[in-house]
Amino acid sequence: MLARKSIELLFVLKKENDLKQISQKMNLSERAIRYEVENLNFYLKKFNIGEIIQTGKKIKLVINSKDKLLSKLNKDNYNFTKDEREDFILANYLFNGDVRQKIFEEELNVSTATIANDIQRIKERVNSSGLEFKSYTKTKTFIVGEEKKIRQMMLNFLIDYLFVEEKYYVDILIKDIINKYFEGIDVKDIRSYLNDIQIKLEKTISDEAHKILTIYLMILVKRVKQKFVLDNFRNEQMVKKSKEYQTIIEVLPKLEEKYKIKINQEEKYLFTEYVLGSHSYNFSYSYYENWFQLEILVNKLIIGVNSLIDIDILGDKILLEGLLNHLKPAIYRIKQGIKLENSIFEEVYESYPQLFKIVES
Repeated sequence: MLARKSIELLFVLKKENDLKQISQKMNLSERAIRYEVENLNFYLKKFNIGEIIQTGKKIKLVINSKDKLLSKLNKDNYNFTKDEREDFILANYLFNGDVRQKIFEEELNVSTATIANDIQRIKERVNSSGLEFKSYTKTKTFIVGEEKKIRQMMLNFLIDYLFVEEKYYVDILIKDIINKYFEGIDVKDIRSYLNDIQIKLEKTISDEAHKILTIYLMILVKRVKQKFVLDNFRNEQMVKKSKEYQTIIEVLPKLEEKYKIKINQEEKYLFTEYVLGSHSYNFSYSYYENWFQLEILVNKLIIGVNSLIDIDILGDKILLEGLLNHLKPAIYRIKQGIKLENSIFEEVYESYPQLFKIVES
């Protein structure tokens, strides 16, 4: 059977023909490469796509058909890796209503015990994102919790699969699940709304940020159509005063009319926050890393302070949420050169000098 490393070898062979170089690039022994070449060759010839010719230390890939090997693969000739199985199962839980374990066993051609272990790891993955995983539910909603976090998990997943080249067999399977979920939502249409916002703001949004905003807007439309909406947005005062918000409330009615949805104020506030981040964080660091993984940095800050004070603040969800809601607009203000008036800096320093120094460090 073929596996992910077989497909990786195929890509390497398109650029490299020296056995030693191939071995180093794939971090496999030359013997393992030879074995994989034989395995790959069997299927290339079987599907009449081409063949790999070995001459001493030289390996040449000859393609005689425009057909791609990926289109010929199925559960009977492909061996999924653990990570591929997990992503396929998670895609179903996030975007598909039919998640019967028996279906996974058949689709991935593995045992009941293997799928059970995969689902357990997915449960841990979901829990680590602050959400709850349910194996069985009448509503066919298997990942539950705060709507904002569910969308964030969807976004993280879609970044890896939605607008990427289909290099591996699992990519095709997952892309099919995603396309069915977003059926009826036109990507070009979504991008046109973003372009309108960009033009009205007279600000450039990088390709990376544009891709993320496109994905988020697709999620927003789909979730609102499914009656999953946001509530309890906390940074509305900063957001409402921005030019971005005024622009978004001008553009979104067209989106509402197109998809027959009603977007509430909280949805508008959060989307504005993402747009603000798209051009305020997009400097020397990744927009995605800074805007969507700020929680990791805040957790590190809490752990660091906790190690230097007498009170245990680990696990304080109110503190975590408060810091997140403070730091997002704070970073935006700093990037834009906006200073707060009526600062209580001196009062805090005089009242809590030791704690101030700890936080500063």
